[in-house]
Amino acid sequence: MRASYLRALPRGWRHTARIFTALGDPHRQRIVLMFKAGERLSIGEIVAASPLSRIYLNAEFPETRS
Repeated sequence: MRASYLRALPRGWRHTARIFTALGDPHRQRIVLMFKAGERLSIGEIVAASPLSRIYLNAEFPETRS
């Protein structure tokens, strides 16, 4: 057992930990599951296929704003 990980995450794991934190939200999980391998979807396509609003998506994913 690697008991040292109970105290702190290794430096190389920090990026991965942020991904796990981001995917803790069920809406984000469903959005990720919408994508096929290598596919790109626009905010409009995600809005059309989900109950989420464009305002919500722009707030949750500010990097997608034009």
